[in-house]
Amino acid sequence: RNRGVALGLINVAVPTVFLTFATDLLPASVAGILAAFIPVTVIAFAHTIVPGERFVVRRLPGVAVAVIGAAILVTGSRSTDGTALSTLGVVLGIAGVLTAGLGGAMNRRFAMQVPAIELAGSEFVAAAVALVVVAAPVGGLELSNLESIQWLGLVVMAVVSTAIPFYSLLKAAELASAATVANIGYLVPIVAAVGSILFLGDPVTAAFTSGALMIVIGVWLSDRLAKSPSLPGTVL
Repeated sequence: RNRGVALGLINVAVPTVFLTFATDLLPASVAGILAAFIPVTVIAFAHTIVPGERFVVRRLPGVAVAVIGAAILVTGSRSTDGTALSTLGVVLGIAGVLTAGLGGAMNRRFAMQVPAIELAGSEFVAAAVALVVVAAPVGGLELSNLESIQWLGLVVMAVVSTAIPFYSLLKAAELASAATVANIGYLVPIVAAVGSILFLGDPVTAAFTSGALMIVIGVWLSDRLAKSPSLPGTVL
């Protein structure tokens, strides 16, 4: 249970707060690019805290392709919102990326010790309580003023956007290496962009097509190079 609480705070609540405030202070494109580095930090932290998962240098070409693809997709798919670059926003964004990376590595470490279903429940509750505690004074959240449709929306987001992903990621971390699970994170901007195209009417752009293709190639290449015994590689 303590492991789940730690994951709820470090893997969800703390990076969510940092990245949310960073997004308010930064242009959307910059915030998106910062978030694209979360998988890289997961791999870096896993190198030090996950037993047996040393970073393989030959993953770097694939990781680089995926990062560039995410940057192209984010900067090309979102309009410039006129927000100036904020030093505080950058600092908060980097803090969010680092804590999310640490949390991702901890996901793998704990998932190797405790079944995913046991971690997911306590992680979800701890994260929800922590975020409500922060949102109430900072964001002016008053639960008593929420209408029925708003409660329904919160429940749907809690189940579909939070609880199910929590369990899925923990189960994935139980079965695959932290680096493999982290690389899957590069697919998030693709899903977000597809959602905006299908539900918000955003156009299909060259940036979306090229960025998405580079992400898919990068994720495949990183995993392929890491597993190929015929290629030279260095384990740090």
